Amino acid sequence: MSALDALTEEYLVFARFPKPQFEEDSVNDTVTAVTEFVRPLVERQGIALSVVTDPSVPPMEIDRSLLRQAIMNLIKNALEALSQGGTMSVNTRRSDDSVEIAVSDTGPGITADVGKRLFEQFFTTKPQGTGLGLSITRQIVEGQGGSVRWTSTPGAGTTFIITLPIKRLEHA
Repeated sequence: MSALDALTEEYLVFARFPKPQFEEDSVNDTVTAVTEFVRPLVERQGIALSVVTDPSVPPMEIDRSLLRQAIMNLIKNALEALSQGGTMSVNTRRSDDSVEIAVSDTGPGITADVGKRLFEQFFTTKPQGTGLGLSITRQIVEGQGGSVRWTSTPGAGTTFIITLPIKRLEHA
């Protein structure tokens, strides 16, 4: 697929962004499904993958397919950061009335200059990048009432953290 085709496809996804369809589901199961899906690719690239889910995370109101996409975008970025090998970890953690999903890598990290522009549409540092992955991820997460933040140490790696409020479906 050419860079233009990839850009067009991502732009179309962004432009016709679906309204979230909330159902009570498991964040841990979603994280496990996504990581098991990418595990063969990760291992073929010589990257160690660690997945730890917090058993205290309750079933909650999420749009599983959109959340999958957000997590997959963060994993894709971590894979690209680990082109020279290293470790990727994906963890869930309950924190009061919210759940955190953290995707970390031991890649080169993000400089402050790049960090200021991370969520801008069409901003990319990658030759084949479209600059829409993090923007789409943020839109998905905010559409579910959450937020995305990141931390990075240049030379030591980066962590992106999705925080979602624990919401339960109202059963009448």
